[in-house]
Amino acid sequence: MQDKNLLEDFSCFYGLLFHSFAFMCDLWLLSSQYALFDIVGKLFLSQRTVRCGTWLKKRDKQLSKKVFDFVHKHFWMKAFLTLCSFSCDGSVWFTIPFVPVLCHLYKSPQESATFSRWKATLFSVDFALFCFVVLCCCTLSAVLELSLKVVVRRKRPSFNNKSSFVIPAEKWSFPSGHTMRAFTICSYVSFRIPWLRSWFPILRSELASILFVCCLCTWACLVAISRIGRGRHFALDCYAASVCGRVTSLVLLTPIVDRFLSSSFFIFVSKLRTR
Repeated sequence: MQDKNLLEDFSCFYGLLFHSFAFMCDLWLLSSQYALFDIVGKLFLSQRTVRCGTWLKKRDKQLSKKVFDFVHKHFWMKAFLTLCSFSCDGSVWFTIPFVPVLCHLYKSPQESATFSRWKATLFSVDFALFCFVVLCCCTLSAVLELSLKVVVRRKRPSFNNKSSFVIPAEKWSFPSGHTMRAFTICSYVSFRIPWLRSWFPILRSELASILFVCCLCTWACLVAISRIGRGRHFALDCYAASVCGRVTSLVLLTPIVDRFLSSSFFIFVSKLRTR
């Protein structure tokens, strides 16, 4: 019964949050373009907006505390969510995609023919380009995350006192960097399924592609839940991070940015190989 109530709280919270976010965006756009709406907003909507924001923040903290308490009652769930959180850690996603890129950037004269064939088989130029763009996804999401944290400066949840931070900006909670990175990678990779089919033939099946995208989305959602369950972020931090992650991936998928990254990668590789 408690699990059902928790699930209902999740669905109601995110449904209301979506409509509130859309309403606030529309109101801000109108008030910034038309002086009449600006006056009406100040006279009529200001107190209502403040009350709505206060209520939303209160519900956000209550829901996050419920999830935190529920997770810490079950050791297996805490361990599983810790693993999910680590799967999107910056140390993982700034290291693993760098290996194929490094293989093409570094070419030693003493390199054996066997190693060259192995490298060409496992790490093709196209795959290195794909990993390079994934690194750009992680970098852009990290820059956006740290910038928002410095600007918003929302404190971390008070019910978790075991947090430690390497970068000073990480002591702030809004938005969740892990969640933003997860949704950025999930969105970008989902749109790049045609690229992946050349390296993973199993994805040439439509059913396999759909299942793969569903697994990616599930993984991204689990990362978001893990950040709430471990007491590192509030629910609103993860929701905002998921939206920012989607926007970041869409920016990198635009033709202009895509061509710029591709040309930059090939120019850089060609210059290194001519030395």
